[in-house]
Amino acid sequence: MQGYQPQKYVEKVERVREPLAITREGCLASFRVNLFNDVGKWVVKEFVHDHSHELATTKEVHFLCSHRIVKESDIANAKAMHSVTIQ
Repeated sequence: MQGYQPQKYVEKVERVREPLAITREGCLASFRVNLFNDVGKWVVKEFVHDHSHELATTKEVHFLCSHRIVKESDIANAKAMHSVTIQ
């Protein structure tokens, strides 16, 4: 079932390594869109807002995998500062 850790991993007795933390919450929130090619527009088909967990605050969002992208301008800026020994 999507959103949950498979039971075969949760109930495994003979483990070689320490089990990973359970991070799946069974959240049913979803967002589905359809593309209408004839008009070239995306339309929301389904939106379920009900989360079974707390969402990240604005101060925590940068820790999410989907937000870990460094902009090219930031990389260039960091390299420029490094070249003049600003750390």
